[in-house]
Amino acid sequence: MKTVRNLTLLFLAWLAMGQTFAQSYYPGGLGKANLVIWLDANIASSVTRNGYDQVSKWSDLSGNGNSFIQSTNSRKPVYSATGNPDGNPGIGFDADNSQYLALGTLSSSYSFAGGVSAFAQASYSATETSWGWQRIFDFGNGTSNDNFMMGRYGATSNTYYEGWNNNSGDQTYTTSNPITNNRENIFEAIQSGGTPGHLTNVAQYTAGAAQAVDGAAGTSKTYLPASLTRSNNYLGRSNWSSDDYFSGTMSELLIYNTAVNTTQRVILENYLSAEWGKAVGVQKYNAPGGAYGTNLVGIGYTSSSDYFTTDVSGSTDGLGFTSGTGSLDFLKTAGYVMAAHNGQANTVITPGNVPGITSSGTLARWNRSWYVMKSGGNSTGFVTFQFNFPDYNGSTVNRNNTFALLYNATDGSFATGTNKLITTASTSTTTTVVSFEITATNLATGYYTVLYSTAPIVLPVTLSSFTASAQGNTALLQWSASQTAALGKFSIERSADGTNFSTIAAVTAATDAATAEQYTFTDNGPLAGVNYYRLAMVDRDGTAAWSGIRSVSFAAGSSAPVVTVYPNPVVNQLHLTLTDATGAIAIRLLNSQGQPLRTISAVAPATLEIPVNGLARGIYFLAIDGSNGHYVREIFKD
Repeated sequence: MKTVRNLTLLFLAWLAMGQTFAQSYYPGGLGKANLVIWLDANIASSVTRNGYDQVSKWSDLSGNGNSFIQSTNSRKPVYSATGNPDGNPGIGFDADNSQYLALGTLSSSYSFAGGVSAFAQASYSATETSWGWQRIFDFGNGTSNDNFMMGRYGATSNTYYEGWNNNSGDQTYTTSNPITNNRENIFEAIQSGGTPGHLTNVAQYTAGAAQAVDGAAGTSKTYLPASLTRSNNYLGRSNWSSDDYFSGTMSELLIYNTAVNTTQRVILENYLSAEWGKAVGVQKYNAPGGAYGTNLVGIGYTSSSDYFTTDVSGSTDGLGFTSGTGSLDFLKTAGYVMAAHNGQANTVITPGNVPGITSSGTLARWNRSWYVMKSGGNSTGFVTFQFNFPDYNGSTVNRNNTFALLYNATDGSFATGTNKLITTASTSTTTTVVSFEITATNLATGYYTVLYSTAPIVLPVTLSSFTASAQGNTALLQWSASQTAALGKFSIERSADGTNFSTIAAVTAATDAATAEQYTFTDNGPLAGVNYYRLAMVDRDGTAAWSGIRSVSFAAGSSAPVVTVYPNPVVNQLHLTLTDATGAIAIRLLNSQGQPLRTISAVAPATLEIPVNGLARGIYFLAIDGSNGHYVREIFKD
């Protein structure tokens, strides 16, 4: 899965542009509040090495400065961009050469009263001796001195986690043989919180699958680490001289000073799964085609006491989610929303041309898109997308812009497929965040990003024609549409004032996406006066786009239209006939913004010709006012 190195390319691109790199992401979107150590070989810039790829420093990304170093060349592990068993970045440790990395001091400022959570993306090679005891990490003050550690249980295929209180220790270990030599996996240990220096429970998982656990003293408990300074802290080495050095690869290590809850654990497992291409026990995110595995964020709900509802600002790389647990929220019941991107540069494309989407202003689009997946949850509840501008590119929000949530089911570049604007329950802005609240029924799997413009952003028009005409006492609507495979139906909407519409019928859309289809509908009971019609094109996922408005007028008790306008579309000369009307008539030609371009006075009945050859191609309106009422006609100028 070579795409996992996109973060490295992104970092180097920032350096090439002379910009300062700022941390804007922490695993899963959980934030950094309890993150003690984060080492990630996928971010090659965090691995300092010489010309032979020997690692002298593996920098901590948690912001705590807990970086691991090695100054002796023969003991330096080796970085490779394809070093782990799955061909992804990894740091290889050779036990024969006693290779390891060390952290000088693990500060006493860390309290572990909330527990410990350790996640290691690693692979073990065969043990060096029959004794074994390979360590992924061992933090302490030498042998049997307030250590806590994680590694291989002897020379078996089991993993273990162990804590010490002064010189008393107690091992917990799996009994299900989760280690397969030279196979990459996610090894996890979650120790419950409590009183430091006392025994608390430990749960162990392998790629999210719970493991059967036992203890050397007959329990599944070990000592919770005390808050003290530890000066002998190793990756790949034990504080016990008789133990084997680690042999294998390490690709990522996360250590928290809290016992993450089930929901947070699942989010972190899916973060590692997306980044390293490894399936996990509770798979809530599947990166499409091996791409879109960068910097996963998520929210979720397991129970009323176990949930994570809001991605932390400053840890989302641009997009985060939030939902409540109330009756109107998506996380009222068990469910998850997760997203990751593909390492695209965090730039803004202006003009951000998107097929099918238009704006009369300057359209801008975030270059980065996120692949979003939803599972479970309250289908009628709300989820909020939060686009964090400082997380993305350090900019702020121009609150005078119009913002829209762009979606494409198949193409994260939005160049092919069908682009849509997601219907939102609300859109809000601050100086740093643009938020879109949507119902879960409108949240389909696919690619999302944010659009904004100085003017309204228009939904894609899928109609090739749409007309309305009087046929005796009825109104005939005719339209033609193609590429309708994603459409569920056309809802016919009617209004007496051109503003307040109600649905009067629905027509099922054809399932053939390629063939242009002709549709008709007859309104057998039109209103007296002006009838305004429009079509709501409703997709199968519930999102809708609306056509332009067409109108037909009927005099009370008469089948003849009061106003006739032709041809429409028009090129040079517009013909207007006023019948069944008397007295003075005021006629205004308006542009699409409602601004008057021309005013004509006449006495009905009358036939008029209005020259339009000097107008630009587009949509215009004729507003006609007289004793018989107010009428509006939409005009298309070719």
